[in-house]
Amino acid sequence: MYSLSAQTLVNESWSSTFGAPSEIGWSASALGENGKIYTTGHSVSDNRPQLLLACHDSEGNSLWSSGLDATGISISFGAVLTLDEQGNIYVAGAAAGASTNAHDFLVAKFDTSGNQSWYTIFDGPGQLDDFVTAILITDTHGLFIAGLSSSSAAGQNIMAAKVGASGNVIWSKYYDYAQKDDAPTGIEVFDSTTVEILGGSQDGAGDWDVLSWRLPVSGIGAGTAMREGFPKLDYEKGLYYEKNNSGYYYFCGTKTSDSSGLNILLMKLKPGFQSEWNKEIDGGYGDDAAFSLALASDGTLAYLGGYSTNRWGNQDLYVATYSSGGVLSKEHRRKNKQQGAFAAARAILVAEDGDTYAVGEAHAGEEKELVIIRFDKETGQLWEVNAGEVANPERQAFSLLLDEGGRLIFSGAIQEVESQKYVLKALEELSRERQVIYSEDTIPLYIKGEAIIRFAPIVLDSSFIDNKKLHYGPLCEVVTDTALLNEMEQLIEPGLGGEMCDCQLIKVFPGLTTEEVCITT
Repeated sequence: MYSLSAQTLVNESWSSTFGAPSEIGWSASALGENGKIYTTGHSVSDNRPQLLLACHDSEGNSLWSSGLDATGISISFGAVLTLDEQGNIYVAGAAAGASTNAHDFLVAKFDTSGNQSWYTIFDGPGQLDDFVTAILITDTHGLFIAGLSSSSAAGQNIMAAKVGASGNVIWSKYYDYAQKDDAPTGIEVFDSTTVEILGGSQDGAGDWDVLSWRLPVSGIGAGTAMREGFPKLDYEKGLYYEKNNSGYYYFCGTKTSDSSGLNILLMKLKPGFQSEWNKEIDGGYGDDAAFSLALASDGTLAYLGGYSTNRWGNQDLYVATYSSGGVLSKEHRRKNKQQGAFAAARAILVAEDGDTYAVGEAHAGEEKELVIIRFDKETGQLWEVNAGEVANPERQAFSLLLDEGGRLIFSGAIQEVESQKYVLKALEELSRERQVIYSEDTIPLYIKGEAIIRFAPIVLDSSFIDNKKLHYGPLCEVVTDTALLNEMEQLIEPGLGGEMCDCQLIKVFPGLTTEEVCITT
């Protein structure tokens, strides 16, 4: 017995577009109970951005959409969201209007039906622009936010706050290290009495450090700030972190180099926030940059995504894996040989088997495509799906989620004609081992578990056949003729314990329509 190359087929199960965001790239998505998908951002109405919170079911159908009902507010943005154990949704971002000083911090609570329970808007000490960039809720500790707070004399600094059950601000704290820029990236529970704000902070010379600002849940005291140098960080390209269950921190970002332009820096810190190792990644042909970071489920491998310049001077979409000891395990590229081609991974997700999903842009000349890719941990690129025309990738937020059924959920923004839209897409995969069975004379007989069948179009679901983004489907849903299914049941013998309706129909020619169809099962 011999095998052909294994094959993975990908279905775009559904796609949903909504909203009308401006060029500002704040948005976030999260999965809730029963596969519901919640997305926050904003939608332009009467030439003004207004907070948007949308809920879709597990099949991409819109269930409801809500905005902010707030007195004296004319502009609002949703940037981050989280859910409590009861399914309530907390959205945070920024708001501006007659009742605010520039943009102020915004936090709002919505119930599971999209009804607004309360909102709170509050200002930073500088009374300039303030934006929430991170949010955390636990039943034990409560609701916390962190964000950027502008100062006329000290750049952008960090403000953290605890918000009560009715939207009241219980306490707020302000962090300014050296009257330079300080920026939060996320909030974590540190221990039973402490939360920590993670991000970046400039020292007196303007060099960046990574930061863990540990604050007592009670709000008593100024907390403790732990810092570690991140030399020559280009903060405009972002700073990304992950923390494993053992308390170790991983940070990655893009740094400037005197000799080779931009390089990637990946660093690991001990639970005490001291450096354990750092790795500078230079592909050797030009700029390299990182835009995303993820950890394996057991926390022993670190995955990063971004781009790396190749020998032709183009930029490849790039993912790499490092061991907990800082050793390069694997690196994979989506290669671009066309002059001027560019690709970058803006978000990554680690599959259960160690493969990597990546989403980002790929373009040459004027064409800018949004691509979703799976990289096999050993062999490299497994498949690629074009998800539409990318909308301003450097200023948009992308996310990848896995639902309970194992489907990949993509959240981001695409360009439609002359407007931008938020988009959700669900991708499903079918793996085929394709084992060839030979006769005693080594003549190939068939592929194990497969048969080729030609159907008359009249017995098939035309919506499946005509949808070129569907490559396979359940036999008993695609074949609509009940009598034919009964006849087929007498002929098809599924594997042990299987039923005929467990079989999948695979399009041999996915570009064909119902006028001429050939399907294999």
